[in-house]
Amino acid sequence: MELIEKIKQHELESYRLYATRIPTTFGCLYFNSDNPESYDSNHAHITHYENSLEALEVIEVFYLSKGIRPRIYGQTAGELERLRPFLAERKFQLSVEPITLMVCRPDKAAVSPAPTKSVRTVREIEEVANLIRAVDQGDWNVKAVQRCLSSPSYTLFAAYEGESGRSASPRFKPTPNWAWGWSTT
Repeated sequence: MELIEKIKQHELESYRLYATRIPTTFGCLYFNSDNPESYDSNHAHITHYENSLEALEVIEVFYLSKGIRPRIYGQTAGELERLRPFLAERKFQLSVEPITLMVCRPDKAAVSPAPTKSVRTVREIEEVANLIRAVDQGDWNVKAVQRCLSSPSYTLFAAYEGESGRSASPRFKPTPNWAWGWSTT
């Protein structure tokens, strides 16, 4: 499997950690009614385009019935182009957000931790909640990470300077070489 395909698969699988996944004929719906402000916890993916207009109608009814704004995530520009006419017909607002992917290639470069920092496994959300809030300016990721911490497939690491958390990065199965996180440094 190509790296981009692995990243796309990871993306679809990772949402299960902090949202309930409902498979559909057109793709899937993710939702977490305890965290309605989290876009990542409440969105749909369309992977089968045969009945796109019908899929959008199902998505709207599902999320609106839960009091959540309907959102659809796409993974490629091609997906957006396939859906664009249907999204316009249903009056969806399009927003394309830049995504930065950082992939560690141990065969290409060595990473040396800063000597003043210690890295520890996070067990409770309180250990990193302030760090996440400082970066995100809200609680939606705090709630998502709190749910993730209960999964045996998820491990959260945090780098500290003294007792002050400076950065955090999760690691989870099935793609243990993939990471993202928060940093104030």
